Amino acid sequence: MKTWLKFYLFFSLVAITACAKDDAAELRLASGLAGTWQLKMVNSNDHWGAPLYWHEVQSSKQVRFTANGNYYEKEDADSTFTLVATYQVLSEDEIAFTWVKPPMPEYPTYTLAYFFEPGNSLVLQKKQFEGVVAEKYVLAK
Repeated sequence: MKTWLKFYLFFSLVAITACAKDDAAELRLASGLAGTWQLKMVNSNDHWGAPLYWHEVQSSKQVRFTANGNYYEKEDADSTFTLVATYQVLSEDEIAFTWVKPPMPEYPTYTLAYFFEPGNSLVLQKKQFEGVVAEKYVLAK
């Protein structure tokens, strides 16, 4: 077999394997989000220009990610979960949400950075530098 053909077959096999791994990784990431999450901390500042810091919140806000791509929110203990958006995992650290009822119709989709921390914590981080820039959730039981 000619050398160029060996290289072509080898790189074709690597490309096919890499695509299969990416699909599996996306499913794993999406299933890692699935569940009900309780808000525990926010990363924010007190006024414009002040440093950001993490602080605990006394909130009963919960969010729910379903395996089929729906995103629900529950603002307090007395309310029920409301479908707010659908979501799609874009990468290992970014997720896209599409509003069910966009507050601004010209912007139906937005993205957040996200990551997991030890202790079943999920951090959702906005792309801003003032106000509440991140929320930390723990997996509800």
